[in-house]
Amino acid sequence: TDGVNYTTDQGSDLILLADTSDSSYNHTGLTADDTIYYRFFTRNGNYYSDPVDASVTLTESSLIVYDGFNVTAGQGLDDNSNAGGTGWSGYWSTSDSWGDDAGATVYDSGSLPAVAAAAASGNKAKFYGANDGRYIDCTRYLSSAINSGTIYLSWRQNHAYSGTENYAGLRLLNSGGDVQAFIGKWYNDKLRIYDGTDTRTSVQDFYNGSGNDYLTVVKIEFDAVGSDDIISTVNYRSGYELPGEEPSSWYLSMTTQVSNIGAIRMSCGANGGNQIGITYFDEIRISDSWTETVRYDGQQYRQMMEKGPLPELIYVGTVYDPETSHDKNSITDQEL
Repeated sequence: TDGVNYTTDQGSDLILLADTSDSSYNHTGLTADDTIYYRFFTRNGNYYSDPVDASVTLTESSLIVYDGFNVTAGQGLDDNSNAGGTGWSGYWSTSDSWGDDAGATVYDSGSLPAVAAAAASGNKAKFYGANDGRYIDCTRYLSSAINSGTIYLSWRQNHAYSGTENYAGLRLLNSGGDVQAFIGKWYNDKLRIYDGTDTRTSVQDFYNGSGNDYLTVVKIEFDAVGSDDIISTVNYRSGYELPGEEPSSWYLSMTTQVSNIGAIRMSCGANGGNQIGITYFDEIRISDSWTETVRYDGQQYRQMMEKGPLPELIYVGTVYDPETSHDKNSITDQEL
């Protein structure tokens, strides 16, 4: 109502959420399956434009696959029945070139950071790669192999040492245990995709050491080019905020053939007299959208984040007068 100075939380059928000139507003405390109705005004003093209405129904979707490594620190990953998460069949299985399958991978306290990423839960996985020539794999199978549509995979990673003779990342296996692709730091300090035959290396750095925690995101498009599939990847270093939307251009893309994704293998190691050092993995997530896989609160607020309120033109002109302008939203030939 013109002439009324409304305050936050004041209203009858509608509650005033914010009176702000900011370009965005974070509406929290919402519940899945609720339909939220919004009304937007511009304000000049205590005079208001005609409203723009929008609504959104909140859907909380489940991740296809998730592991936040929420197990007591100090326990081993290998064949640990406490392994939790969603979308898995069985537990993690460790293979250590030094023969210490039980002790080479353990749950470690705390989570790796990532600005504006989906909230982390639990702890993280720690790999004892601090020996020359040592390599460690830790594999877990999915409850159902994925072989169609488009999926997004993300995980967090930190490795101790750089070098051209060491590697750290994820291997994607099919349901038969055959490696379909490796994504991560591969024998250099750059992001790389390797499918066993072909390779793509980014100019994007994959730094090592304390504070260089990375969130890596992979997009897999099954049957994107005839019967061929496309794997794309980007990574983001801690301290740098994620983009809200899926990037229009990924750092790397490769056309290849992926029979299915049936297992995830965390993998690190080095050749000869080299080592990758202590390596951490955290927050493995797979879903069918960038928003759910990557963004903070992306599961609960996916529809709102991806769709958002629809804009409506309420006035055309240079000076808006609430008494006379009303909803002038068309332009005549003379005005053009």
